[in-house]
Amino acid sequence: MLPRREYSADAEVIEACRARGVTVTARQLERWRHCLQQREVVYVRGVRGSRTANPPGYVDQVIAVHDLVATGVSLREAPMVLFASGYPIELESLRAAYLDLFGRLSQAVNTVAPSIKGAALDPGERADAVAVAVVGKVRRGSHLHRWEQRARQSMQHGKKRADVRAFLGGAVSAAMAGLIEGEMASPKGAHEALIVAGLDVVQDPAAVAESLAAIDLHALIDAVASAQTADWVTARQDLQDVLHVAASYQRVEATIRPNNPRLPGLADTSADGTTLYVHIPTLLVLATDEWRTALQQHLTMLEAVERLLADLPAEFHSYLDQQNQGELAIQSASFRHELVARLVAWYEAHPEDARILGLAPPDVALSVPTKSSAIT
Repeated sequence: MLPRREYSADAEVIEACRARGVTVTARQLERWRHCLQQREVVYVRGVRGSRTANPPGYVDQVIAVHDLVATGVSLREAPMVLFASGYPIELESLRAAYLDLFGRLSQAVNTVAPSIKGAALDPGERADAVAVAVVGKVRRGSHLHRWEQRARQSMQHGKKRADVRAFLGGAVSAAMAGLIEGEMASPKGAHEALIVAGLDVVQDPAAVAESLAAIDLHALIDAVASAQTADWVTARQDLQDVLHVAASYQRVEATIRPNNPRLPGLADTSADGTTLYVHIPTLLVLATDEWRTALQQHLTMLEAVERLLADLPAEFHSYLDQQNQGELAIQSASFRHELVARLVAWYEAHPEDARILGLAPPDVALSVPTKSSAIT
């Protein structure tokens, strides 16, 4: 039997969960301790000894753990998923979960790629071997399945001529070269990875290759082992900011390019909320104050674009896209005149947003900037 003071706190949680239609047991609570906040020690004046009390939000977090387990998330992953979702997790539990994750990943790499037909692999060949194994297990609906579809589309559009699995394998190998070997992929390989990731239009392959090379397993493990609570919270906020930029960009794309988004891979960013946690250690390594400033500037610009689109009649939306400037030329003079007149009026009513977008009469620019170089 649990000590009385622990049982009392557990009993309060069990009853509160029951009142909300969720059944949990004292045994489950004990198994979930590493996913929960530490309880507060309360001293009552005039009463000998102390008791433990559940901190604010404790019941909500217990229910969140219950729901994750019910959907198949393992208890070794749960601390990472919960933290990425905004719940407080004790530093040692969070650190242990990520070190376990990267330890298992390192072991999987060594298991998949120890040799080819008995011959020891050169360092540069391990990423290729892992890519072959990964591509051979593509599941419908997964991120990799979407990569395969984009690889096929790019080949159909004449960008690449190769077997789709071979092309996909090369792209995956380039994407994993930094993670597995700490080596920089070639600009060509990085570009192929960007193509299948759906991010190739406005990204610099050389810069992406450099970033990927910086997040090898050793760097990730070192960052996880040394990061303090404040560092983790900052990295989690960085991830939320990236998601906000991606969501804003998607809304703009859906409005001005409904049938031809330039960065379709942004839809993958938050497609599965239970896997977002894998990005947080990456941001521990890569995010700098300069990067954060650029990201916030980009978000400010996108929000200004959204306000412009909200105020502009729908028939003009697509003509703010530089890709459609040629089509605008064939519209009637009255149509073009009205569009410019509305942009000038918007400029006068929203001078700060117009300044952010670089719109200024009398030559109001018709192309709205949406460059996403901050998103890697």
